[in-house]
Amino acid sequence: MSGGAGEGERREGGTSPGEYVVGALGLVLVLGLLAFLLWDGLVEREGGPRLAVVVTGVSPAPTGFSVGYEVRNSGGETAEQVEVSGELTREGSVVDEATATVDYVAPGSRRQGALLFGEDPRDGELRVAVDGYVLP
Repeated sequence: MSGGAGEGERREGGTSPGEYVVGALGLVLVLGLLAFLLWDGLVEREGGPRLAVVVTGVSPAPTGFSVGYEVRNSGGETAEQVEVSGELTREGSVVDEATATVDYVAPGSRRQGALLFGEDPRDGELRVAVDGYVLP
């Protein structure tokens, strides 16, 4: 019995071909990531934020009804303190209103939230909109 672990696995020649392949793959990944970060940092984004909001669902909540929404930013800049409002009308008069603030919406991203209403939004006309934002 010999005391050395893996004596049969030792190679006198040094680096195996598999290690070269793994090293090359690592190099390609690192260079690709650096190229992407450089490109992303140098490319000038077009225009400011382009925000849109869509209703994703209505469900009962402990204090009334929850209207889920998703804010999407298809523009080139981040929007902060995005104000989302909802207005429920029946027969032309406002029955209920709700507002929420989304901290930030980065370019090309989506953020979700909910507006809370005391009245059932499915029984009337619901308008949900982005009312404003702040540029960083």
